[in-house]
Amino acid sequence: MRIQFPFIVCLLGGLYSLYFALKLRKFKVPDQPPKSRAHLSKEEREKKMQLASWLCLFIGLLMIATAAYFYWSNISG
Repeated sequence: MRIQFPFIVCLLGGLYSLYFALKLRKFKVPDQPPKSRAHLSKEEREKKMQLASWLCLFIGLLMIATAAYFYWSNISG
């Protein structure tokens, strides 16, 4: 059995996405917004960070599930 390149990419990408989601959840939004986000309130910026962390979490889980499928299809076929 040879581990294929797509399996490794999906597994590492999924693990990194989960790690990044954890970092985004711990991120504290500063009171003073950057100039590009000056039109948003602190609550809106916090909501955007929460949405980004959820997206990273779901993408990470999807990539790990894809890696598991690649691994399973390599074993069975």
